[in-house]
Parts: sequence; C-alpha cells; structure tokens
Amino acid sequence: MGKCSPFRMGYMSFPNLYTPEEVAERLRVSRRAVYQWLTMGKLVGMKAGQGWRITEDALTDFMKRTSNRDSNNKEGG
Repeated sequence: MGKCSPFRMGYMSFPNLYTPEEVAERLRVSRRAVYQWLTMGKLVGMKAGQGWRITEDALTDFMKRTSNRDSNNKEGG
C-alpha cells in the first residue's frame, strides 16, 4: 500500500490555503487591504486560530468579481 500525503487521503483533498500576507503579495496590494476585504466580507476567508486563511477558490472568485466590476466601471464611464 502507498503512503498518503498529509493533505490527501483517498479521494478527499484539502484546498490550498493562503495567509492574508500571501494574498497581498500575490495581488500586489497591502496586507491592510486584504484584512479590510476579509472583515467587510468582500474576500471570503476563515479564521484559523489567531489568523485568517483564504482558499484558492475564494481568491479566484474574488479576483473574477473585482475584475468584472472594474471592467463594468470602465465601460460605463
């Protein structure tokens, strides 16, 4: 029998989780902006102990929503 990685057991796998700092670096924004988005509910995250974690899917959804909003603002202006 093969060994399972700590994050993959059978058919179930855990999503990639990012810290607000990692999200800020990836989006090239400040950590403060990411924390504001989290507390306002614009970016979906979960509390893990003392910190936040953001899934890959939540980050992708956030980027799509903000990209669409920016595109709509440019077309309407």
